[in-house]
Amino acid sequence: MAEIASQPSQPRASQRSLRFTALVILDSQLHNSTLQALLQTAKHRLVALDLSGSKGFSDVGLKSVAVWNADELQSLRVVACPITDDALKVVAKHCPEVRTLAVTSSSRV
Repeated sequence: MAEIASQPSQPRASQRSLRFTALVILDSQLHNSTLQALLQTAKHRLVALDLSGSKGFSDVGLKSVAVWNADELQSLRVVACPITDDALKVVAKHCPEVRTLAVTSSSRV
């Protein structure tokens, strides 16, 4: 299940970027390359990201999120996701605005 919270916009036909600030992808097989493509396609940085229950991505994908959204990310939920404490260290280093962090039930943290 995926949800995208959008900002109203009137993109021209020549503009092919997405305009969202929150992304919810639950219980999916989200690969690192797909996550990175979503980040690079978005016109705005993410403020909130919920990947709870999603598999298929790894520390590489979460580190990309942290670096790409460094100053904007405020909420991150990676409950039951295949990440390690190494990825969370990158989030802590690059995302000083994170106020909500949920990482319960991860067997690798």
